[in-house]
Amino acid sequence: MKILRWLALVSSVLIVGVLIAPVPSEAVPSLKITTFADGDITIPFTSLTGTCSLSDRNAGYTACYPIATNTYGTLDQWSIQSVSSTNPARLLIADTTGAGNSLDLFTLTGVKFQPVFSGFEQLTVTFQNTFDTAPNPAGNYLFAMRTGGYFVAGNTNGDNTDIGNEVNLSGTGEFGFGPQFLGSLDTGSIGGPSSIAVFFSFSQPQQYQSNNCDNGSSLCTPTITQTLVFNVWNRDTLFLTNSADGAGGNCDVRPPTNVPPGPPTGLPPGPSSPCKAKSGKINSFFNQADSADSQAAREAGAVPFTPCETYTCGPPVVIP
Repeated sequence: MKILRWLALVSSVLIVGVLIAPVPSEAVPSLKITTFADGDITIPFTSLTGTCSLSDRNAGYTACYPIATNTYGTLDQWSIQSVSSTNPARLLIADTTGAGNSLDLFTLTGVKFQPVFSGFEQLTVTFQNTFDTAPNPAGNYLFAMRTGGYFVAGNTNGDNTDIGNEVNLSGTGEFGFGPQFLGSLDTGSIGGPSSIAVFFSFSQPQQYQSNNCDNGSSLCTPTITQTLVFNVWNRDTLFLTNSADGAGGNCDVRPPTNVPPGPPTGLPPGPSSPCKAKSGKINSFFNQADSADSQAAREAGAVPFTPCETYTCGPPVVIP
């Protein structure tokens, strides 16, 4: 009887062990800001579990990190807050195997940045992640970026406009062969002298940049760094409602082999379009993000930005 009881106890422990065995988790990404006076400041997450809300998971993200909202800095102070209770500040990651048309995604969203002091202020926001939880196969890897959002004037010293603000998003990737520059997007000086809120949205054009990716084990586990730099005047606030975004994935650039001649001529097909399906998937993701940003901007009463060469800009254009 004692033996039977011991066996039952061992069996129950084994079953419990299976149930509570830890699940491999996403490596925690990093997020920091850099100011002129204070240098680098690490921005913490309020949770390191990477648990996603239902809406974020339905959008394809596999690991989500809520950002600790606070005022950061000493000499150059910045307030980092959530856009709203339904759009909290967070860093979102989709780390996929690249099967089918699935994408790796890297998004900073739901954040509003406002300087505490008036005058000219510049902030650099850097976020980095290694996509190694669900590696892609080694080979060609596409990656592209977009950014969108809107500025709201701080109305400091009676200046209720947002002239002269600017946003730049750039990226670098480590694909196993040293850092590679992934390009940049820049709004230029944003205008709208009679506009309290101004909207912008940019994405890199196709064909998206491709890189050979191999970590030495026939797998692709890139480390992606995105850097957002923006200038504001007189406590204007930058709202990132659905970006900044990065999207990537593996694809085969080699033309198909052993393809039978096609009708009606019997001649072999022409050159294949490299990575067309994956590129189309990235473009579709960017279009969805742009639509979400546009809707948020309309709800905030923002108008599309006017590029400025000087401080004189054209009249605002109403979003239809």
